[in-house]
Amino acid sequence: VVYSINGVGGTAIRVNSSATEQATSGSEMKFNCMAQRKVITVNADGSINTSPSASRRIVDSVAHHLIIDAGVSASKIDLAGLYAIQQSISPSELGYFDGSFDDADISLGDRIKAMCNAGRMIVNREGTKWVFSRDESKPYPVVTFDCRTLADGDYTLSISPSQNDGYDSVEVEWYDMDGENSKSYVRVRWNQSTDQPEIGYGANTMKIQLTGCTSYAQALDRAELE
Repeated sequence: VVYSINGVGGTAIRVNSSATEQATSGSEMKFNCMAQRKVITVNADGSINTSPSASRRIVDSVAHHLIIDAGVSASKIDLAGLYAIQQSISPSELGYFDGSFDDADISLGDRIKAMCNAGRMIVNREGTKWVFSRDESKPYPVVTFDCRTLADGDYTLSISPSQNDGYDSVEVEWYDMDGENSKSYVRVRWNQSTDQPEIGYGANTMKIQLTGCTSYAQALDRAELE
């Protein structure tokens, strides 16, 4: 069933399920749907192709959500910078977002953060402009100062070189569509003797739900980062 909202088309799915005359406990019925998303796409110079096409890239999901769904002007989004980040991710599957949002109360900012989080990207605002970076090793310190972080022209920056949260391992929850079509987990701990991450359980585990992640490699990449 095709419909249109504000000139943007979409597809409604009708689901028929069986019922029973026997009394059952009250529960909410949920159905999972695997569908191919069609969105606008971004070019290297930051220009956009307005004709929707299939894409799993985070840059295209973010652009479509901000420009088409939220009505944000493309001039207020650093699309060229976001595209450059997308292109730098290797393998490409580490930069995919395969999720959807079924809660209308989730804010625009939280949705964009969730999309970016799947690819270790960070979203910030420089005035009215949406800008992006990636959580990875940098050749030099990177920080953003603006009117919300400055006071009377001065600023302070504190860096803690040690981990003080007490976690010695991480558990990343992701969705395995190729396996049992259900939640799966990647568990990584830090090996003190080799000073490297390894698969396994720890004594105190940080738990992360990686929305939009349907790849073991992507979940493992995030776990090893933590």
